[in-house]
Amino acid sequence: MKTLKSAVLVFGLAAILTAGCNKQADTVAANDAEKNTAGSAEPKFATTFEGALDEAKKRNTIVMIDFNATWCGPCKELAKTVFPKPEVSSRLEKMVTVSLDVDKPEGRDMAQKFGITAIPVCLFLDQNGKELNRTNGLIPAETFVQAIDKAMNAKG
Repeated sequence: MKTLKSAVLVFGLAAILTAGCNKQADTVAANDAEKNTAGSAEPKFATTFEGALDEAKKRNTIVMIDFNATWCGPCKELAKTVFPKPEVSSRLEKMVTVSLDVDKPEGRDMAQKFGITAIPVCLFLDQNGKELNRTNGLIPAETFVQAIDKAMNAKG
């Protein structure tokens, strides 16, 4: 009888703890989803560098090239945690963005043209392809915003 009470007690505690963990996990997941969607939007990328320049001329804006690779952890983190922030995404929406994988021919060629030796790098260009500013590495959203603002101001 004593063993049965102990077993019931152990199973009861396990059920309570498990329910508490699931509730906490659900709360964390809900909070993360809210943070990631509240006023944020991932940038829409052009498919080629030339296409981005053409679009920038039509819209009278600048181009941002995001140099990255599928295997690059910091590149993925930049795309996941910096680009979607409202203060970043609202600025990116005002320009033409292009994502270039340095392991693919166009990305490799453009990286060489602009002297990119490490990634992630975001390059800000005017409509003619002249460099206005760049960021190197995984940087906080606030620093990224400053880089965007500097490029937009350099555009004139």
